[in-house]
Order: sequence, then C-alpha cells, then structure tokens
Amino acid sequence: VPLAVVMAAMVWSNFPQVTLYVMSGGALYAVARGVGEWPATTGSIAMRLRPWLGPGAVGVGLALLLASPHLIGFSQYLDWADTSHRSTGVTDSSAGVGSLLTSISPWIYGSDAGGPPWFGPGNWTEFQIHIGASVVVLGFLGLAAGLLRGDRRLRSVTVGVSLMVLVGIMIGYVGGPIGVFLGDVVGDQGGLMTRAKVLISLGVAMLAAIGVDAWTEDWPAGDRRVFARIAAAAALLMGVVAVGLIPALIRWHDQAQALGISRELVSRSTVPMIAFVTTVAIIAARWRRWLTPAASAWALVAVVGFELLSFAMPVPTIVDRNERLQATPAHVQVRDLLDPGELLAGEGGTFFAGTTAHFDIDDARGQTFKSPGYQALLRAVDPDMLRVGGGTLTNPNIVIGTDPSSPVWDAMAVGVWSMYPSSPAPGAFVAPTGGAADADPALQALSGELVVPAGGLRAAVLEILARGEGVVRVTVLDADNETLADEARTVAPADTGWLTVPVLGEHLTAGTVVSVTITATGDAGVFAVTIDDAGSLVLGSVAGGDGLRLVRTGDVLLLERLEASFARLHSSAIVAPDPTAAALAVARRTTPGPAVVATDVGLPELPAAGAVAEVRTVDLSADRTVVTVRTDRPSLLVVAQVAYPGWSATVDGQPAEIVVADAAFMGVRVPPGEHEIVFVFRPDHLIRSLMLAGLGLAIAALIVERARRAGALRLRGARSR
Repeated sequence: VPLAVVMAAMVWSNFPQVTLYVMSGGALYAVARGVGEWPATTGSIAMRLRPWLGPGAVGVGLALLLASPHLIGFSQYLDWADTSHRSTGVTDSSAGVGSLLTSISPWIYGSDAGGPPWFGPGNWTEFQIHIGASVVVLGFLGLAAGLLRGDRRLRSVTVGVSLMVLVGIMIGYVGGPIGVFLGDVVGDQGGLMTRAKVLISLGVAMLAAIGVDAWTEDWPAGDRRVFARIAAAAALLMGVVAVGLIPALIRWHDQAQALGISRELVSRSTVPMIAFVTTVAIIAARWRRWLTPAASAWALVAVVGFELLSFAMPVPTIVDRNERLQATPAHVQVRDLLDPGELLAGEGGTFFAGTTAHFDIDDARGQTFKSPGYQALLRAVDPDMLRVGGGTLTNPNIVIGTDPSSPVWDAMAVGVWSMYPSSPAPGAFVAPTGGAADADPALQALSGELVVPAGGLRAAVLEILARGEGVVRVTVLDADNETLADEARTVAPADTGWLTVPVLGEHLTAGTVVSVTITATGDAGVFAVTIDDAGSLVLGSVAGGDGLRLVRTGDVLLLERLEASFARLHSSAIVAPDPTAAALAVARRTTPGPAVVATDVGLPELPAAGAVAEVRTVDLSADRTVVTVRTDRPSLLVVAQVAYPGWSATVDGQPAEIVVADAAFMGVRVPPGEHEIVFVFRPDHLIRSLMLAGLGLAIAALIVERARRAGALRLRGARSR
C-alpha cells in the first residue's frame, strides 16, 4: 500500500526522470527484500515467487487507481503537458557532495525562498535537498536499529531502503556511470541528476520511521544495553559521514566568508541546529526512561514537524496574499501596474522564475502548461525561444532586443515588460550628430542640452569611447531642475559606441529642453565623450509614443504596455486552423485587426469602420471569468485565457460555443447589444477520475484493516520475531 501511494505520487509529479529514479529505487528495494526473505523451502522458482505476485499486482493496481486523475487528464492534455525538457548540455549534471549539506540546512548555499542570494553551484533550488537535521538523526538511528536489532524481514527492509538512499546520493551528488546511464535512458528531457534526491528523501524518511518505531517501544529492562549499542552505532555512522563532508564544509566556509554572508547563513541555520540538539536530547531521555514511549513519540513528532514547517514558511503561496514576500519595490510596482488578467513578460530572467510562485505576479514566460498555440505564439516572436540558450517550455529564453511592442504580447495581455538595467530602451532612435572633438569626463563635468522629441523622452544618447573599465554618472534634469535620470554605470571597452541612458521623460512636451551632464570617477584618459565646437555634449534621443511607457529605471527597466487588455472585442475574423499559421497571423496583425480563429464564426475578414465595441467590466477568479460588453454589431469576444479543455461559456445565461482564437485563447461570438459572458472551468474527466481514485483509497484502507485484523501489522509494544 505505501509503495503504491509513492508510485502514484511520482506519476502525479509528471517528471519522467523522477519517475524513472523512483522505479529504479523500487526495483532495488524489491531485490533487497527478495534476497533477504527468499523462502528456504524447496520447490521451483515459480512456486517460491507465487506469494509475491499477488501483492505486487495489487500494488500496481492501486498505484494506477490512485494516479487515475492525473493519468486520465494527462492523456487528454498530452500536447499541453509540461514534460520537463531540461537539456543540461553536460553528461554528468550531479551536484557534488558539498550540496548534501543542504539536507540539514537548506539555506547553507542560499537561493531558497527565504535565504540570501545564491552563491553556490547550480541554479535556484535544484541542488538543495530539504530533509531536516532531526530526520537525518532519526534516519541514522533507524539504519542502526534495523541492522542490529531487526528480524530477517526488518533487516531486508532496512537494506532495501538504504540502497535507495545510497543510489540517490551516487546519482545526484556524486555522479558517475550510474547517473549517466539513467540519464541516457531518460533522454534529453531528463534534466539535472539532482532530481534523484527524491530517492534520498523517501529513503531517509523510511529509515527515520524505523528509528522512531524502535526508540519509542516499551522495552524490557534487558534491552537497554541493545539500544545503547544501536545509539553508539548511529553516532559512529554520523561521525563517518560528517568527516567525509569536512572538505565541503571548509570550501563553504571560505566562500561564505569571502562574500561576507557567513554570519547570516549560520543564523538562518538556527532552527536545524535546535532541532538536532532537541532530537538527541529526546533520544537520550528515552534511553534513560525519563520519557514514556508515548511522550517520546509525541516529542519527536513535534520537533520534526516544527523543523520541516520552518522550511515551508518562506513559500509565499501558503500564506495570506498580504503576507507574501515582497522581494523588491519593483515587484510591488509591477503588481500595481497590472490590471486583472494581465501578465508580466520581459528579457531573460528579469523577475522570472519566482514571480508567479513567490510574488503573485502571473508571468507569460513560464510555470504553466503551454498549448501548441501558445508555443507557436512564442516562436512567432523568436523561432529559437523555446530551445536555444536554455529556453524550455517552462522558461522561454527571451533575448535582449526582443520587440516589446509585438502584437503577440497584445494577444497574451502582457501589461508590463521588464528589461535589464543596461538594456537599450526601445523606441524611435535618433543618433547624436555634429561632433567636433572628444573630452574626458574624469577631468571635468560635461553638459549639453537635448530637445524633447515627439512622443516624449525615453532615453538620452551620447557617444563614448572606453579605453578601460570605469564608472560614469549621467544626470538628466528638466527645465525646473527636477531629476529625470541619475544613473551610475560601469562602462568597458566592449561598450564603446552609443551610451543610452533611460529617462522618465515621456510626459514632457515635445520641443522642451532638458540638460544632460556626465562625470567619471577614476583615472583620466579612460573615457572620451563626443562634444561640439562649443564644448557641449552631442546628444541623441529615444522617443516614446509607441504604445509603451517607461515607468521604472535603475534596478530594472519597466515598460507599461498601454494597449494591453485581457478581454478584446473584434468585429472581424480570419480563419487559420493551424496553430503555427494562426500565430504568424497574430504577429503580423495591426491594431485594430481581425481575430484569428480556428473555425469560421461568420464575421467579415476586414474590420468595420466606426464599430462600437466596448468591454465594460472584467471579473476574474480561479475557475470563473465574467465579462460584460456592449457592441453595435456581431462581434467576437476574445479573452487571454488559454483555451484549456474543460472551459465552457454562456452568453446571458445561454450556452455558447468556445472557439480557439489568436492561436491559443478563448473566443465567443456575441450578438449586438449589451451582454454578460461567463466562462467556467470544470474538467470533464474530474468526476470519473476522482471516483477511481476514491476506489483506490477504499481498497487500500480495506487491505490495511484486513492486515490489522489478521495481526500482520505490528502493534505498539509488540516484539518482532
């Protein structure tokens, strides 16, 4: 029953590599049990295997029943599912044994939701393994108890579980032939070998259960000597492992000390240290009989629960919205700028991947299933977005210089576009002209005046030559001496050319004048800036007025996309059943333009002149969307909600057909007038799959109860023979 539950959970995880690791661990466990408990009676191998086949078949059947909601849904959404393509580009992607230190203190290498910035190897939390110091201590205790005190059956269980842990460590944190072989079996969609940590976590949890079970029994007086040997053996094993990790601990100490964050990291490890000491104290108190079996059991449960919940505390999705992490003021600004249903997108890793999971900011780039149409839309912007430079389905690689004004982002309802601080601001670019000489900003401040172009000023541009690396500071003031930009930037020889400084000046009237000043720190002769005959800076500009508005500079550039809208009304439509063709049509569309639909909806192909089409209100919840509209002619309402199977729609309470619009989203035809359109999500397979899962739970409960009545389950205080 428990193995069936574990296997079902792995199917639910939807990670091919994880499932393979668990199946491999299960096979090792079965072999260990088979060797340790092989019947001594004579007879054929088939006869000896017969008692094993029934439970094995029941376990597989239970696993399928318990996993049925996912299996049925997966078959329906096969083209959408996240198959976790993670091409690492290396044969051996194990983490190194040093990362095992995170098993007792997940923050020791940073990068956790509540930890300091990452400074160790790997990316984000992939290399961390959240087990807990208390569980590790109990795991060593269980290993010693199972081998020294257990009967034949318990010893085989202990050996099987220990093999799971050992193989998980070899694959995920040591590397070598085993991991490479299993990686080849999974193929290019496998990902980092550290996902074998699931074997370690499961195995240590099982060993800890054995340890708790043994240490909280009501022992006869003579057994105290046996349990003293068990405790000594567990301490010896822990000591050997600790000695093996000393080199990794020294490297960690040197790294943390060099960055000046060792004290912070140690302070964040307070809870694991307290849990370790408390667990050892409870074990000692139980051995001295200062605690009853029940008291020691509850005490261990409390310590383990407290420690493991401390790992979960930083995850903001389990707390109230107002208590979620606010990583930076920029996150707060993005959330305030986004209207209901709108998304964030942008270059590379700006704000991603933690925006959706940690900060309640829906991101167009990842962390969701992507339909073929959604993938086609991303490829219409950049054909290599999902496969080059680390790009995957759950982490598209949007390169620097990608056009933030593409109609694709309108279709996706992208309301805010984020850029790296040093990225050139997009817009109408006017290069500086008329330079007569060069001047050194390290010798004196250089100034000039810039006329605000039509559409407002988004960036000031000057020409700079860098002979080495240094820091320049550019300040932009308006006519009232209000600061529009004040940016210090490191400039190197590779940056020679146009220096583009973002300016929050799109509100300025065209023709007004702003002043620009540049200074430099450090040695003279590093920089040369172009000036005119009068000694003033020669300046260019980047103008706004293109449907974008620069709203933040400094730590990140934020552009508000003014025309973004979750719900749109179209008076015309063109038919493109193929997702790729539909996505390309969306990418070429001008505003206002026709909707692109998979099936004919009876609308003309050209937009109607003077059409009245107004989206009045939008109300969003997790599985329900309500939109009210007003239109003077038949139109198509398109909402930027992916047309995932299970959505249904009504218009004024009457059922309406949903068509796939703009390659990936939902569209509903509405007649002239004022209407309320309601979208509701109810997966059509949910009832039958939950019934199957419920049947699996009922069978599992019956098996456990039957075993209990038959005496196959060991009761508290009973001795194994």
